Amino acid sequence: MNAAGGGPAPGPVKRMALGWLLFGKGARHLTAEMLYEEATLAKVPVSLATVYNTLNQLTDAGLLRQVSVDGTKTYFDTNVSAHHHFYLETTTNWSTFGPASGVAEDA
Repeated sequence: MNAAGGGPAPGPVKRMALGWLLFGKGARHLTAEMLYEEATLAKVPVSLATVYNTLNQLTDAGLLRQVSVDGTKTYFDTNVSAHHHFYLETTTNWSTFGPASGVAEDA
């Protein structure tokens, strides 16, 4: 509740909006900057720091997985089930391989 008692505090509302943007499009890999851009386009007024904090909180809660590329860029994966990642540098796309199917799917 905000200080005036008029509803939820702005921080949790912003984090919920980020959650909708993040998980509303199925399994995917994205950076904090990519989510920030989506939030800006959706008119969600958040700072890049809020995006990073939210992604880290969701990762700590086990709802996201961090995937590093060459130690220079961190992506967040909405699919936390056991699977392998292959990053295609020429297209900056991901392919994932699940342990049961053995079939690649683009994400």
